[in-house]
Amino acid sequence: VTGKEWRPVTIKRALTNPRIIGKRATEDGLVDTEITPILDEDTYVKLVAIFTDPERNKYWPSKSRDSLLGGGRALCGLCGAAMYVASNSSQGRPRADAYTCPSCRRIWINAELLEADATERMLARLTDPGFRKALGDAMVRLGGVTASRQRLEEYRSRLATLGEEYADGTIDRETLRAGSERAKANIARAEADITRAEVLDDLPSIDDVIGWWEEASKLRRRDVATAMLDHVTVKQATAGPSRGNISGDRLV
Repeated sequence: VTGKEWRPVTIKRALTNPRIIGKRATEDGLVDTEITPILDEDTYVKLVAIFTDPERNKYWPSKSRDSLLGGGRALCGLCGAAMYVASNSSQGRPRADAYTCPSCRRIWINAELLEADATERMLARLTDPGFRKALGDAMVRLGGVTASRQRLEEYRSRLATLGEEYADGTIDRETLRAGSERAKANIARAEADITRAEVLDDLPSIDDVIGWWEEASKLRRRDVATAMLDHVTVKQATAGPSRGNISGDRLV
């Protein structure tokens, strides 16, 4: 209604607002209103459960999806925690966005400079014939998107089976926990393999990479970063106690 771009947080806010089922929240719970409902109450309850699940929310701070290195690919060089983008201000004046460490709060780095450095590293590899061939060979060994999707479904099925076995009492809580952690790690790897394969299929020839990157959307650039970049470590600068220097990266 304001004419601004839709964002995930906007949709989340709308879908978890009781107005969408014709109700409003009070101290005593939800009460009926004259608002025409859009969703039924059962669907609304399921949506709220999904969006407020702590396991879901802790991995995606509000701005991580807007940043090239969102999802924990920028790491603090002091404590190793994932860094996320935050908007800074000083005496009411806005300052440039920065990747900051929410854990030790001792490292930050200008977001634009960090992303420019990561972009330069990725493009250097994408325009290198040897790297492109090695990347293609690696994806062939993985079997492409179809094989990765099959592995993903198998891992998800195993995770579901673990829950059923625990509910039936055939395994204990510790076995469930250990098995779930391994299954979730396998699922994450399979999802990453799918993303890599899809990105590789979409890559242009070496001569066209730069132009393709400049025209790509933020979402597509993040896909490339997710597929190629394992992490970038930001260490403490020698010139000051808080600003960061990029110390190194690891790409596939």
